[in-house]
Amino acid sequence: MSPARWHLFFLCLLLAACSEAPVLELPTPSHDRYSAIVPTAVHALSTREMVVAGHLMCVGGAPEALVLLTSDGGKTWRRHAVEFTPIQGLRLDCISFVDRLRGWVAGIRVNAAGHTQAIVLRTEDGGNHWRESMLPLQTDLVLTGIRAMKRETDNEGTIAVATVDAKSGEARECIFKSGDGGRSWMGVTWMQACSGPAPDFSTFMLGSGQGFHLRSGTAQGTTLLEITGNDGASWMPVSEISLGALPSYY
Repeated sequence: MSPARWHLFFLCLLLAACSEAPVLELPTPSHDRYSAIVPTAVHALSTREMVVAGHLMCVGGAPEALVLLTSDGGKTWRRHAVEFTPIQGLRLDCISFVDRLRGWVAGIRVNAAGHTQAIVLRTEDGGNHWRESMLPLQTDLVLTGIRAMKRETDNEGTIAVATVDAKSGEARECIFKSGDGGRSWMGVTWMQACSGPAPDFSTFMLGSGQGFHLRSGTAQGTTLLEITGNDGASWMPVSEISLGALPSYY
């Protein structure tokens, strides 16, 4: 065989091998790694664009943070924040976006030493990249969750962290404020009595009677995303989030 034919032969083999190789490895591992999927919070930017946060329960009992985005009303979902921050041991409780690009998700992580930490993940490009910041709380406090999170302006916002009084066992809250878009946090109140009931992060109202709600489905391990057009008088399911569909969340 001539040198030109050999070069052509090896080029064909190389192209065939490349065509069989995966172009992009999905960020979500096999669903066999998990025992449950637990969406807890929804934030709607429009009737088609939504963010859902919560956690996956790993086989063995540890949580793993979950952030899902959809731009087609829940027909397809993209899993975000997987590649850019440590998500092991992290449970997300709430979401707050000021527009389609800038948003926060927050929750509680249990670190290797067994201490609980309040974590905020922030994005400035619609979820393509995330950065982590930690609220300055004492490591001996037992944090039970994020009670509230609110963005007042592009840069300013507050977070209330739920904790427990070590002596009395009563519920307390610590409030923190950021003035730089969530990059750093400063304490405002410390171990105060909780200021009313915690908001329902599983429901988000857009206005004009429209809103979305997360509800456990009839099938075990499924969560329904529902929509209302009459201020919650009735709800209609628009999407199902389930552990079985996890590999399709690209």
